[in-house]
Amino acid sequence: TPTTSATDTATTGDNTTGEPVDCYSTRDFFAAGRLTVADVALLAYTRLASEGGFDLSTRPHVVAWIARCERALGLAAVATAH
Repeated sequence: TPTTSATDTATTGDNTTGEPVDCYSTRDFFAAGRLTVADVALLAYTRLASEGGFDLSTRPHVVAWIARCERALGLAAVATAH
């Protein structure tokens, strides 16, 4: 049985974020031009990505989206880069 290292997981994770990452360069929220349940669902894990070893500092549009969502929801900001 093949094993998966943390590096492999991080690389795979980075490769699977294409569409959501790209959408924030042209719009403020994931759908409907405003905060929706889609943003809340994505925010739940994306804002804590650094805890899983993902460096979001190379994705400024995602970092800005996280900040917009946190403000809209009244959440305290979390660190998004490691």
